[in-house]
Amino acid sequence: MDDQTDVIHTAEFTSANVHDSNKFDDLLFGTEKQVHADKGYANKERRIALQKAGIVPKIMHKGYGNRPLTKKQIVQNKIFFRTRNAVEKPFAFMTVVLNYTRCRYYDFKRNRFQFSMAALVYNIRQMITLTPKRAR
Repeated sequence: MDDQTDVIHTAEFTSANVHDSNKFDDLLFGTEKQVHADKGYANKERRIALQKAGIVPKIMHKGYGNRPLTKKQIVQNKIFFRTRNAVEKPFAFMTVVLNYTRCRYYDFKRNRFQFSMAALVYNIRQMITLTPKRAR
């Protein structure tokens, strides 16, 4: 999702047995200056790879049972959440306005098409709000 316009620029639809973090690299263009992601993508190797590519990794930190978050990591998570929260807005729109709460078909291609159309409707709505209003 583009952080300037809140338009979805890349979407990946997978079956339920594929974890989101497996598709992380496929969603990057390579032109990003920073990447925001939730705790599901927290990975030391991923952070290092992003830094080597010149991308600032703003991936939320994940605590573990034997190693809880430090105070610095807790503060960073709060800062990261403010921006990352915008990524949840399209899903809220799809759920509330489009009533897209679950996949309705047995066919993977139809479900992917339905999700793509929901993302397209969100983008059209977002582009309308970005269009400057005509002078009256």
